[in-house]
Amino acid sequence: MNGEAVVGRRLVLGLGIVAALGGVVSCSPGRKGPGAAPEMVPEAVPRTVPGGTSLVPTPRPLSVPAAPGLAVGPSASPAVGPRQAVQEPWQPFPDDRHPAPGPWRPTAPGQAASDLQHPVRRSWRPTSDPPDLQSPAPGPGQAVPDPWQALGIHPAPAPGPAATPATRKRMSARRRSGAGRMAREVSNGPRDRPKVALTFHGAGPADLAERVLSEAERHGAHLTVLAVGDWLARYPRMARRVLSGGHDLGNHTEHHLDISSMGEREAYDEIARCAARLRRLTGTIGSYFRPSRAHHATPMVRELAARVGYRTCLSYDVDSDDHNDPGVATVTANVLDTVRPGSIVSLHLGHPGTAEAMPHILRGLARRRLHPVTVTDLLVL
Repeated sequence: MNGEAVVGRRLVLGLGIVAALGGVVSCSPGRKGPGAAPEMVPEAVPRTVPGGTSLVPTPRPLSVPAAPGLAVGPSASPAVGPRQAVQEPWQPFPDDRHPAPGPWRPTAPGQAASDLQHPVRRSWRPTSDPPDLQSPAPGPGQAVPDPWQALGIHPAPAPGPAATPATRKRMSARRRSGAGRMAREVSNGPRDRPKVALTFHGAGPADLAERVLSEAERHGAHLTVLAVGDWLARYPRMARRVLSGGHDLGNHTEHHLDISSMGEREAYDEIARCAARLRRLTGTIGSYFRPSRAHHATPMVRELAARVGYRTCLSYDVDSDDHNDPGVATVTANVLDTVRPGSIVSLHLGHPGTAEAMPHILRGLARRRLHPVTVTDLLVL
């Protein structure tokens, strides 16, 4: 080999080393982001040199296959800054071409890229149905399937329309009227206290009612009078007389008819008219309603009572049977033989036998250490 050939080979080798070093330098890590130089790799290309043709490494840009939806190269998005949302390259519903990257959810505004490993705790629903969950249209009478439930996605219900002042007014009136609910029925009070309630159907001559009220007050007892509306129409002063003695006053319908056999409109009218009369005389409808000619209120009557404004329908667990006028001894025995703590006793104004039996009943209750109180005091816990 002559000297000229040796020099040529060394020159080629030197140029190759220089070119290789240049490619390495151009591919060294530098700034990233927009405008950054593409990655370079050496590539052997033929070049003509003194003494012949040689393959000299020449740098060229590195070609990287991009994932679907992910831009690579100078046109890629800038680097993610602190607490900024990132654009996720994968589809919301992975398939064979786009494998799921793990527990991923779309990021909320202001969420850092490092938070992608934790699901976002907020209500989220994609805007289009996933193709793998689409189903044929439901037939007549079939429910429309919700494809999101299969994925465990339950969007929050849409808020209803805002209530207008007129709507709120109607709703308040409906609540005040008791529509849609029923008054409770009470037959007795607590059994663990020495109290009983003597309740009277308010009707009959006013002088007999006065005798009963005065006798109770002499013994320190308080009664509950369920007044009939037409009785108050005849003796309007009795409403104030009852209340001034510390007794309770309630509603016993307007005409004391069989309310259980009435239709809804008639029954409501019986309750409402007596309530209106009580309000005119005393300023209130009273705390209790007792159905006329019935031991217990039917569900319809309880609902109508609530609609008028009563929360309690008053029944009883002791019946004196005094309205049949069996005599003083029988009325007294009917009460004292069955009464016990918490009892509500049914009695009637307007019957002479009841007025005469009152002193015996009150003394018998005292011997049994039972104190007659109003229903309100009986039910107070």
